Amino acid sequence: MTLLAVAVVITAVLCVFSLLLNFGVIRRLREHTEMLTKLTNRSDAAGGVMHPAGTNLPALTATTAEGTQINVGEAGRSTLVGFFTPSCPACAERLPEFVALAAQMPGGSDDVVAVAVGDLQETADLRAKLAGAARVVAEVDQGPVGRAFGVQGYPAFAVLDSSTIVFSGFDLHGVPLPEAV
Repeated sequence: MTLLAVAVVITAVLCVFSLLLNFGVIRRLREHTEMLTKLTNRSDAAGGVMHPAGTNLPALTATTAEGTQINVGEAGRSTLVGFFTPSCPACAERLPEFVALAAQMPGGSDDVVAVAVGDLQETADLRAKLAGAARVVAEVDQGPVGRAFGVQGYPAFAVLDSSTIVFSGFDLHGVPLPEAV
């Protein structure tokens, strides 16, 4: 009988210890969730993945993967721009959403620029997925287009009205699309 009482007491102590440990883990998870929410909701320049809305870009030309010269942010045009890298799981998640959004642009793929960041071999699959939806530019990390937009993380998205950023962020929810003319 004494052995049974000792076993019950030990089991009770272990259960209480486990319960306290779980409360501590839950409290830390809540703190981390709050920190992540604050980071993802920031839209200022220091916390954003690229220059904020209202930034004017300099005249910018880029070369597509096919070798065609394009002007990014042409006067009188709205342009959807996306930056992707093959080593980014979030890029793979948002790629179909970007392609679907690109299809809604009034000028079709002529009004969409996708930048595949990395060397040509590692971005081949990414460029193939983007090819029909956008004019695809391949460049290394912190290449000329990425520097012009101030890209600090991936994926990064922007909508330009001529050469002014009207939207920037890492999420495509709430992207203002231009009206078809």
